[in-house]
This record gives sequence, C-alpha cells and structure tokens, in this order.
Amino acid sequence: MEGRKTMKKSNKIIMSILVLSILMPIFYGNIENTNVAGAPYYGLVTFNGTVTVKGTTTGAEGVKVQLREDGAVKTHDYTDSDGNYELSWTTVQYKFYAIGLEMIGCFWQSNFVSPSSSTHTKDMTLEGRVALFMWASDVGNQSMIEDEYGNYLKNNLYFGDVLYHENPYDWKDSIEDLDDIETSESLVFIHILGHGCPYNGSDWDYGGDSQIAISYPIVYNFLYSSDFADEIENLESENIIVIVDSCSSGDFVYEYQLKDPRNAEDVFMMASTQYNYTYNSSYEHHAAQWFGDSFEYFDINKDFNGAYGAAFTHYFFEGLADGKTDYEAFSYSYEATYNYSNTYFYYEPGDFYLQQNAEYEDQLGTTWFG
Repeated sequence: MEGRKTMKKSNKIIMSILVLSILMPIFYGNIENTNVAGAPYYGLVTFNGTVTVKGTTTGAEGVKVQLREDGAVKTHDYTDSDGNYELSWTTVQYKFYAIGLEMIGCFWQSNFVSPSSSTHTKDMTLEGRVALFMWASDVGNQSMIEDEYGNYLKNNLYFGDVLYHENPYDWKDSIEDLDDIETSESLVFIHILGHGCPYNGSDWDYGGDSQIAISYPIVYNFLYSSDFADEIENLESENIIVIVDSCSSGDFVYEYQLKDPRNAEDVFMMASTQYNYTYNSSYEHHAAQWFGDSFEYFDINKDFNGAYGAAFTHYFFEGLADGKTDYEAFSYSYEATYNYSNTYFYYEPGDFYLQQNAEYEDQLGTTWFG
C-alpha cells in the first residue's frame, strides 16, 4: 500500500533538501550585499501576479493570497475574475518573505520571494484537479457525460485534466491513466455509472462486494468494490472524491466503514444506493435513472430508453452549480433523489428497497467545493 506513494514523496523531500542547500548560500549572499545587481530591495514593494490552476489556461478567481514575513501573515488579497492579485508591504533587511496561496479544496502553497525593486511580479500555479469518468454505454455516453459533467468541471471548477475511459472492458487501465497524471497534491474526482448488484465472492467475510458492470453487453468487466478500493490506495493524492451511481453500490462506502486498514484513507466516498448485507444476495437496492424535470411516470420493469444518466449524479452536480460544498451537494442529492424515486417510480407495497437511499463516508477533513 505504501508503494508508489511513499517512494515519490521521499524523492520529493530529498530533492527539496538538495535545492535548498544550493540556494540558501546564494540567498544569504544577496542579503548581505545590497549593492550588486539583483540584490534584495528594502522598502515599499508592490507584489503582483496571476494565479492559475495546473492544466488550465485562465486565472483562478477567489484564491486567497497572503504575504508572510518570517512566517507571519502581514497582508492578503483575493484574486479577481482573471486570477490577478496585488499586495503592498514594506520589506526590511534580514527578513524572509513568502507568498502563500489558499483555495478551497487545495493544499496551502507557499513560494519564497526576494524582490529586487519596488515592483515584484510573481505568477503562481496551484496543483491541478483531475477527473475520471467510467460508465456503461446503455446508461450514458461520452457525449452526454462530457457535456453535462466533464465540461462543468473544466469550465467552473478548474479541472485541467478530465479523463474518459478508453476501454470499458479494462477499468484498471483507466486508473493507471489517472495515476500517470495525479500527484500527492492533486484533487482527484472519480465517477462510476453502471449496473450494480450484490456479490458475495472473496470479500464475503466483510459482507460481500458491490459488483458493477461498466460495459455493455454486461460481460468481462465487472468492477468489485474491494478491488476498486485496493487500486485507488495506490494513488498519491490525499484528496480523492468518488461517486458510484448504480444499483446496490453501498459496499463502496462500507469498504471504508468495515475495514480498519481503510479508515485512514483520504477519501470521500459516495454511493447512490445501499447494499444489502444479508445472506439473500438477490435483494437489491435500485438506482433511479434521470428522465428530466417534466417526467411523469416510470415503471421499474421497463427499459432505460430516454434516460439522461442517473438521478443521484444529476442532483449532485445541480447542487454544485448552486454553490453548495461537496457534503452539501451530497445531502441535497440524497433528499432530491429519494423524493424523485418515490414520486416517479412504480413500487409494489413493501418494496422499500426501491426507495433510493444514498450512503457516504467522508474521511477528507476538508472541503472540496463551495
């Protein structure tokens, strides 16, 4: 489990020490000799620049930019709609200065600065946001998912990289593609839309797996909740959010509630439906498809023709568009999907498992959106 994550972090620390060991003598030399070209400037300095998110071409709005003197915050600004900031402060000799960045859902980032004149321009880049979408072709398609969700992440939430699975019969290959891009400071969003059912299998000691099919016809590519959890443990990111929108998807959440080794993972896991932990594995909780606001009635026994993806996903993104945080969007989607499924889907008396109830486990300790 330590694998790639530990090795890359160790190499990053070693390189940082080497760079500092080389640069610090040069930095101190400049402080002591203020007459040489490029020496630090002492007095009123205007710091300015543009903040972007890695992988995007437009400036990031609303980033808090702080000027620190020997670690203490002295002044701050927020980037405008174009990502620009401006700070003014009187610098003095023998002090260290840094510009720090804060943005919801991103790690705090600090950059040392040594102004050589009364104006110092410092453009900065926050680590990127990466998304991966995987789906069954009869309940979604790339055009729909890209237009409705992928482009929303790009255009509104600064996602520089949005991946769509290349081979629906090899979901692990998609995780590897994601792993090639993300880093320990990336924000990773994974969305799974498919057909699900309970499965006892090798994970039965923990109540079984959610078994998801993200290929159609439904052959060769079953995605099991325990296997998925194993795979994403190898990602470096310490901020991962996952939505699994399918029938009986709850074990993706229970993997982090029932298994002790996973309860320290940096994951916010959401499943659109519950998982049945009984020995009757045929008992399933069904996910509601989304047929639009004008939809009037649907029989669960009919096909999915005319659906626009899944209801839980629709309402979750609707919540984000309304400015809700990640957890607020989950809560909104939970209630809206429950009401939608009860209003528009046919139920036999006592078939309460058709009343969709979402599950979640939030182990991030931070807010992604909002």
